[in-house]
Amino acid sequence: MRRLEKDESLCIGCHQCEEACSKAFYKVSDPMKSCIRITDKEDGSHHIAVCTQCGKCSEVCNTGVITEDARGVYRLNKKECAGCLMSLSFHSCATSRSRATKFRSVETLLYMG
Repeated sequence: MRRLEKDESLCIGCHQCEEACSKAFYKVSDPMKSCIRITDKEDGSHHIAVCTQCGKCSEVCNTGVITEDARGVYRLNKKECAGCLMSLSFHSCATSRSRATKFRSVETLLYMG
């Protein structure tokens, strides 16, 4: 399975990768739907968060709505998701822009089909 690699030393904080990702996966220009999250650090550098497909979210999901497909990609069944946010509390790659957007974050960090 292909994984997204990151190099924070090259990031200039333009957020174009977030926009490109939302266009590729959702066909809309909405960085909140991106599978990539860029956050600014106090020192002027940037932190890049992407789903590493580690599967930890699937292990802690009480409802079993995060599953691994035949190609080894973890996906979220958002129709069945209870929105408890348990998967985000164990997810090292999850970023929270605010509590209101955490549910959307778990959706986008798992490459949804």
